[in-house]
Amino acid sequence: MPECFRLAPKDLSHVSWQYSKTPRAVRIIAHDEQEARQLVADALRKDVMIEQSGRFEKIVIPPSPSPWADHSVTSCEIYWGGPCDELHIIADDGEKWPRQ
Repeated sequence: MPECFRLAPKDLSHVSWQYSKTPRAVRIIAHDEQEARQLVADALRKDVMIEQSGRFEKIVIPPSPSPWADHSVTSCEIYWGGPCDELHIIADDGEKWPRQ
């Protein structure tokens, strides 16, 4: 049965955060921790970053794994403290992103 999981940053200095749409704690409904991490990683990943250097642009592909999938960078626990949404990932401040 699906449960609400809360993923929260443990190491905001990790380089992979620059490739995430947010470094804020988020909640998601999933069947287990692995699914919760993967769903958040997929939905909050910035596809590419473009670095401008003079008149040239360099496309940077995000490294793997996502900070959301890395156990040393984020925690993931069952959450009982508030609402979860089956269609969205919800930040603690209420901002939402669609699940992929």
